[in-house]
Amino acid sequence: MTQTTFNVSGIDITGSVILFPQQLLTWDIAAAEDIRAHHFDILQFIKPMPSYVIIGTGAQKVFLEDPVIERLKAFHIKFDVLDSVSFYDQVSSSEYVQRIE
Repeated sequence: MTQTTFNVSGIDITGSVILFPQQLLTWDIAAAEDIRAHHFDILQFIKPMPSYVIIGTGAQKVFLEDPVIERLKAFHIKFDVLDSVSFYDQVSSSEYVQRIE
């Protein structure tokens, strides 16, 4: 696998995606530094709207710009920004799996 490929439930996925419990959407983001506030507009169309979002930023943690943070806060969504290793550790933990089931 390359750095831009990862595996979800036995399926190799290349590129940026938004994952929901029952959906996977491609996300037009080439790098974490490209994330802008409008990239989260899709969340207003997802029902029920997620109450928690994890944003994986690749090999290193990237801090989001203030307008992005303000957009997520406007949706009243809790969020974490994590590097890939921390992201994997978070989503593979039994505590996380129990929380989303």
